[in-house]
Amino acid sequence: MLTPLPAITPIRLTPRAAPFDHPDWLFELQYDGLRSLAYLENGTAKLLSRQGETYMSFQSLCAKLARDVRVHDAIVDGGIVCLDEENRPRVAWLHDRQHEPCYCAFDLLWCNGIDFRSQPVRNRKKALRKVIAVRSLSVRCIDYVIECGESLFRIACARRLKGIVAKQIDAPYAEGTRWLKIRNPGYIQAEGPEDARR
Repeated sequence: MLTPLPAITPIRLTPRAAPFDHPDWLFELQYDGLRSLAYLENGTAKLLSRQGETYMSFQSLCAKLARDVRVHDAIVDGGIVCLDEENRPRVAWLHDRQHEPCYCAFDLLWCNGIDFRSQPVRNRKKALRKVIAVRSLSVRCIDYVIECGESLFRIACARRLKGIVAKQIDAPYAEGTRWLKIRNPGYIQAEGPEDARR
């Protein structure tokens, strides 16, 4: 019998003014959307907000997550986004219900009865890739680079994305862990409540 899934509080992002390079950090693009923990169990899925409330408007996406993430149970950290033809998030599309959302996953916290939170983030990301269907349109893994934060930030700005997120590669998923967000100063797509977004 597998252990019941625990209630988890997502790690909050701490603002940082400028990007940086460092061999002990990994960096990923920041996709503007709704931050959400995906709970998968017994062939079903639900999406929870950062405050632990269930998102009720994404039942179709939940069904696709349950289909495409092939596990008995799991907790995944990520965000609900709507992407345009250039794979750029459109925040307004999340609210108009005219576009199909997808789930952009960036961390695996629990899988098949095993608690991954004490493991380094780089290990959790490797494990995440093993449970996400490669060809799924409903859920995808966010790519990352190690050390090269400044160059990734330039890419984020060129693509008119929100910015990047920096994480120490050996850090666990714990209360004292700090993730840093470096925002693109030219980013103007800021629709919807900031507290619900990543």
